[in-house]
Amino acid sequence: MAQPTWGMLAKSQTDPKTIEERIAEMIAEHNNDEEAHLGPGQSLQSHKASEIIDHLASSIVNDKLEYIIRSYNAVVASSGGDYDNIQDAIDYVSSQGGGNILIAPGTFTLSADLILKNNVSLYGSGEKFSFINCNGHRIVTSCSLDESDPNWEEETLNVTFKDLGVYGGADEMVYAQGSIQFIDCLFYGVVGTLVTDLGGGNRFINCSFSQTSAWFNSYKNYDYYGIKGTDGVSSYIANCSFDNMAKAISVGEKAIVTCNKIHTCKYGIIINYPGSVINGNNIVNAKGYGVHIDANLAIVSANFIMGDENFGQYASGDGVYVNGGDNCIITSNRVYSFQYGVRLAAYSDRNLVVANILTSNAAGATINAGTNNLLQNNITS
Repeated sequence: MAQPTWGMLAKSQTDPKTIEERIAEMIAEHNNDEEAHLGPGQSLQSHKASEIIDHLASSIVNDKLEYIIRSYNAVVASSGGDYDNIQDAIDYVSSQGGGNILIAPGTFTLSADLILKNNVSLYGSGEKFSFINCNGHRIVTSCSLDESDPNWEEETLNVTFKDLGVYGGADEMVYAQGSIQFIDCLFYGVVGTLVTDLGGGNRFINCSFSQTSAWFNSYKNYDYYGIKGTDGVSSYIANCSFDNMAKAISVGEKAIVTCNKIHTCKYGIIINYPGSVINGNNIVNAKGYGVHIDANLAIVSANFIMGDENFGQYASGDGVYVNGGDNCIITSNRVYSFQYGVRLAAYSDRNLVVANILTSNAAGATINAGTNNLLQNNITS
């Protein structure tokens, strides 16, 4: 007896349909699914021979669907994507309850403030950077808007902002309130502060904050920051770089700042609120202060803090300056090329300064104008 063609074999012992008939049914079901295609004329039968088919990410998974697209609910591209406007993509994905947006390589210019929304994450391509030219506008979170704004949300949570370059915005170019992860991003090119951190547990990991040398020479005495923290901020800043900033970082309450590189800034790290931990940072060529403490209960440990060594000069400020802060711990830091290695100003009380290397500072290793401070086991010569 002749061997039957594979497709004409029975689908199963309990189903009289042949395999070929069942495949035809599946094709028909797919073609009739209004949610499965981006537009008319894109039936499975017509595009199954294509190298890549153009499906909504939430539709049927096909082995010809480009792998990277499957993880995203919308794609922003100058051509060939779901949207060519980032805000339109955010609004759509938000209306679906949240999800991920892929932003293709290229530069996307804003015509208004970009509003980040709850549960909607933005990802660059990961191979070539995707850039957002703010064009004098800002990137803001929905919960930072006035409650009368139709885009206002009570919280902005579960947002990731990754592999994106952001530049050319207004002062406080990124205005971040909520639980947002900024990962592998670039921030630059603003006459003002790059990011204002309004709290909620934001995380900055492997990001770059930079200005040019010409910018630094013009604006180093201004109140401009790489990251500007505010009251109540419990943020995490790790493995980031700050170059040519007037003030690299200010932190709010209970922040963790660790393993960052801060190069050629007027001020390195400013602590304005209690309970922050500053550990393992590399602060190099500071022009003014390395770490400036204006709050209680700070821990400053194991940092490399170097002042201005250009042409044999010293920085104009101190390596670690405690200005009225109490109950702080300053330990295991290497501090040199400042005026004083550690200065405890008046009303800076009950601080612990131990086991630091405080050599090669112009005016001396330490000065203690507070009370009940313990300075012990520091290397000063």
